[in-house]
Amino acid sequence: MNTTEVENFPGFPQAIMGPDLMDAMRAQAMRFGAQMIRDDVTEVSLDAPSRRSPTARASSGRPAP
Repeated sequence: MNTTEVENFPGFPQAIMGPDLMDAMRAQAMRFGAQMIRDDVTEVSLDAPSRRSPTARASSGRPAP
């Protein structure tokens, strides 16, 4: 993680530390039912209305953690 202080992110009147911003975004996404998958994205397909981002784990047939 390289970003330390984020000065201009909407919704935060004061600067927020990068890791704190990531934690807040993760918590909000999970509250709405997002599934978190920690893996390397191997390709991105933006041609269809539904976006796909295959991961190394999915391509190898390994189960998600």
